[in-house]
Amino acid sequence: MNIQIPYQEMYYGKKAKEVIDYVKDLRTGKIIKQKKLKPVGLGSNTCIIEMFEGKKKVKEAVTHNIVNNYVNQIAFLQFFYDNCKQSSNLTIFNPFINIILTDYEGEENADEVCVRGNVIAWANKSTQYVGTDPLRGTINNAESELTDRTQSGYLKYVFDFPTHAANGNINSIWWAYGGNNSYRMLGDAYLSKASVQTYTDICCDGSYVYAVRSSGTIYKMVMDSANAETISFTTSNLRGIEWDGTNFWLADNTTKTIYKCNTVFSIISTVALTVSENITGITLYNNKIFVSTTAALYRIALDGTVEARITAETLGFQSGGIVGRAKANNKYLMCFGRNGSNYYYAFLDTNGNTMYLRDVTEDSNFRVQDFCFVNNEYYANSNFYIRHTSSRDFTYLGGVGAHTKLPSTITKTSSNTMKVTYIFSIEMPTGGSVT
Repeated sequence: MNIQIPYQEMYYGKKAKEVIDYVKDLRTGKIIKQKKLKPVGLGSNTCIIEMFEGKKKVKEAVTHNIVNNYVNQIAFLQFFYDNCKQSSNLTIFNPFINIILTDYEGEENADEVCVRGNVIAWANKSTQYVGTDPLRGTINNAESELTDRTQSGYLKYVFDFPTHAANGNINSIWWAYGGNNSYRMLGDAYLSKASVQTYTDICCDGSYVYAVRSSGTIYKMVMDSANAETISFTTSNLRGIEWDGTNFWLADNTTKTIYKCNTVFSIISTVALTVSENITGITLYNNKIFVSTTAALYRIALDGTVEARITAETLGFQSGGIVGRAKANNKYLMCFGRNGSNYYYAFLDTNGNTMYLRDVTEDSNFRVQDFCFVNNEYYANSNFYIRHTSSRDFTYLGGVGAHTKLPSTITKTSSNTMKVTYIFSIEMPTGGSVT
């Protein structure tokens, strides 16, 4: 098999170089190859997986990664924001903390916002582990190389997995943010701003944040301040607000009505809602209205026709488990909810069906139900959004540092030990060298 995968043009439009990934069965001699094109200038980041039966190596895989665009965004933020300001509230979580192996068979995507697939194995790059965890391996400090050669842009991490761990089908290798004892943390980069009150729903046009709070008042705030201008509306129980780039949309829980408004909140048209549950938010996606309630997400045509009532259980939550809003820009439709003691962001398709869940259970900082995307011409297709907690955060969906997909599935069983070597070969800036 010889498949050519075109990487998206990025990193200053430099020409691409060809690399060959492969999986080799050393018992049969069978080799499966895959051709990839990687942009010149990124360095050659390579993952090597070796499986052993006893001391005999029986399988070997070599694959090259794609660095996530989130890494470029936080690098830009960290360099310019931190260096241009004498102080900042910029918080960045290192997306190269844990190596994670999953069964995800989808193609590499530089805009992936979370680790995909079922976790088969993981290890922390800084903390050694000895134990019976069926997923966890350990960093091998003796074989890793992180000292003098780092001056040439070379880093090598080696991880070992015993016979009782990492058993299953492996298709993808990821780097992502996580804790020493957990791989399930978001790791979004964010800027904390002034304290704010709790609102039932928010939206943003790129200049101001607009919020409602179960009353007839709309709160208009500068993006980096909690000081609000109040705007009175004609109803008394506003629960949802959204900006579509041209108009505002309001949802009232008492009248069960959607109001389409102009920029000064004069009513253009109304849509009657046949929704019995309490409304928690409103958004627009792919020319459809999505109204979230505590029990379901409603997909509604612009004329008010209810096209689908998508239950919390269908989304992957428990009954009554939609605890936050559904919000969208041109790129994402996202809903926040829980299943038992687990909390998730559900990423939805154009019909409101869950494509995948992002587990945020173990990172309480990111279990935020009040959030919105920035819907203007600059950010409508980005992963930039705003969260409301005790402070306002300007946030980038992220946490994934890199992803690489194997040319074919490799399967580890309890008869095998496994060694994973990840080499970062980072090219130094053109025209200079480290001395």
